[in-house]
Amino acid sequence: MYDKPVYCQYCSGEAEIVSGRKLFPHRPERHWWLLWICYPCDAYVGTHRMPRGKPLGEVAKKELRAMRRQAHVALDRYWREGRMSRAHAYLLLSRVLKIDHHKCHIGHFNEAMCRRVIKACKKGL
Repeated sequence: MYDKPVYCQYCSGEAEIVSGRKLFPHRPERHWWLLWICYPCDAYVGTHRMPRGKPLGEVAKKELRAMRRQAHVALDRYWREGRMSRAHAYLLLSRVLKIDHHKCHIGHFNEAMCRRVIKACKKGL
């Protein structure tokens, strides 16, 4: 189990780990998820399966979570449709964004970076 504290990017408070059942009681298919949540900010992020509990990025409010989903939809179609590997898609994206490819994770991006991802993908990377 992931044992490092996770902090909210909005208030700097410590996030709490909860099951998907707590946030999505009406969605049984999400009950097994683990998420880090900052209740005061209503910001959360999902976790990796392994290591269990490791955050997929930074906690995010509703608007940023929506932007990250849009960025993933735009980028993921490149590798899901077999145009290239996932690793290659992220490598190309890192070059377009002019960032280190090891730091190219949508789960860490803010809204402006998500808009850049969407724009780059529309242009064909």
